[in-house]
Amino acid sequence: MAREILGLYSEIDLDWDVLETQAVVSRAPADRPQGLNYYSDFSVLATKTYDLVMINNAILFFPDPWTTLTQLAQLNHELLLIGDIPVLDSDKTRLTVTTPPPWQSFKGKDFTRFPAWFFASDFLGILDKSHVQRLKWLSGNSALLDLDRIDRVSFLFEKNDLQNRN
Repeated sequence: MAREILGLYSEIDLDWDVLETQAVVSRAPADRPQGLNYYSDFSVLATKTYDLVMINNAILFFPDPWTTLTQLAQLNHELLLIGDIPVLDSDKTRLTVTTPPPWQSFKGKDFTRFPAWFFASDFLGILDKSHVQRLKWLSGNSALLDLDRIDRVSFLFEKNDLQNRN
């Protein structure tokens, strides 16, 4: 998909850095479009400047989403898009074990169970000092928790210290 997206903007100098596990990085296609880079080391991203940092439908699967969010917030960027996360109408975050339905398989193989976070309504409060929330919208997806449908929400933040960008 990245190849198609980057191809749409061939007249624009677009760089796209992807942070992934080492296993995924080692299988990244050699013939990928110019400007599409895969990294497994977060420290490499910390040396760059970005217009947009995006994490979509992923932070809920990190072992420590607070550390991940803090690392993302510290990157040199203008905008931060946090997409498609389940947000509870509660002050408590919950860790669950998720079993995807049978129709969500990868190459015909069913996923095993895996942990997933459902975030308290103030989860993104750690961005308050460094970012301003510009947009918030329902992503159109939801997840079940204790048989309740929980909306998944997306957010766009702007970094406060734009004049200090490298």
